[in-house]
Amino acid sequence: MAKLLLIVPKMFSKEDLGRIDPEIPEDFGEKRLEFWSYVREKLRSVPRITRIYYDSLTEEFEKDPLEFVKSDNQECFQIVSELLSEGAKLEVTEDKISVAESRAWAEVASKGDASALSLLAQSLEERNKKVAEKISQSLGEGEVSVFFVSPSRKIASQFDTRGIKAITIQPFDPLDYVNSWLVSLQLRKSQKLRE
Repeated sequence: MAKLLLIVPKMFSKEDLGRIDPEIPEDFGEKRLEFWSYVREKLRSVPRITRIYYDSLTEEFEKDPLEFVKSDNQECFQIVSELLSEGAKLEVTEDKISVAESRAWAEVASKGDASALSLLAQSLEERNKKVAEKISQSLGEGEVSVFFVSPSRKIASQFDTRGIKAITIQPFDPLDYVNSWLVSLQLRKSQKLRE
């Protein structure tokens, strides 16, 4: 049996959306429930998950990695807690410096610096390579693992040549959902200005 990695792009939380705009989509609660119900169902349908990897989980959280997950995403925390109680191991996945660099470029890019977007993309690509290497080294033959990751990170292709079958589990792309919401917000705001 080959190595299997289930990639779960994390659905945004209400708090995440609220930081973008206080006008949360009307269907958000329903979509969030649909998303996480689907993920739970799919994770239950696979053989025992032995390893859990988590986006931005660095060595500074090695003593209590579950606390980091809890502070990052409540739904992931619940799923990860269940998997841990079934014997899975939560592993440090990234290094602190790479994560800090990506966050710094994201902050600069969010302020409108177009050149920072390219540097952010490079930083994320380097992180993806390092994560793929870490997972490739730690995941044993026949093991099933799950990686909870930011929806903006496109990492599945990193595993094509590493003997790992990577499958993305999502009923819809969380990033598409947010982008659609942002477009509708812009249209409503434009329409209000014309009135």
